[in-house]
Amino acid sequence: MNHSLLLTESQAAAEMGIQRETLRRMRMRGEIGFVRIGRLVRYERESIQTFLRENREDIRPKRLFAPAEVVRILQLKSEDALRTLRRQKKIGFVRLGHRTVRYRLTDINAAIQENICRPRQKSAGGTVGRDA
Repeated sequence: MNHSLLLTESQAAAEMGIQRETLRRMRMRGEIGFVRIGRLVRYERESIQTFLRENREDIRPKRLFAPAEVVRILQLKSEDALRTLRRQKKIGFVRLGHRTVRYRLTDINAAIQENICRPRQKSAGGTVGRDA
């Protein structure tokens, strides 16, 4: 296997598992970097690997949580309390339309880590609330 830094269009397309024409269109749209040496077009191996890494999608879609679920997980008093945290930028969120808001697990975990609120903990007898 040739480990040169610069790849031809055929080599780059093969490494990405796509057709040469697809790679050419991606280059023309500015989606992937390239090097021009005179009339020759070459692709840096590192640029291709970076492109593939950045555009990788997990097999399992990321779970988004509805506000009611987040209120329950974080033991907040109401969705209004959650809305206040969101407005204060203490919890991240995703807007899925004009009025629809969802929360990523990473945003919920970050709120827990920053001690904004305590999550419910499971015990043998069921769910345990906040400590008094």
